[in-house]
Amino acid sequence: IVERKLKELGCKLKSPIITLSFIALPVIPKLKLTDLGLVDVENFRVVAPVVKKED
Repeated sequence: IVERKLKELGCKLKSPIITLSFIALPVIPKLKLTDLGLVDVENFRVVAPVVKKED
């Protein structure tokens, strides 16, 4: 039901739920969302979600 609704809303991903699950999987390198926030898992540190504010 969820994937069908996502497609109705315009989602073009083949498996959106699986894609979402990889965003939070902290063992795969790069930036991940965890209970601690946004984490750089290659350098083992929590990072700010905003790098630079544009004027």
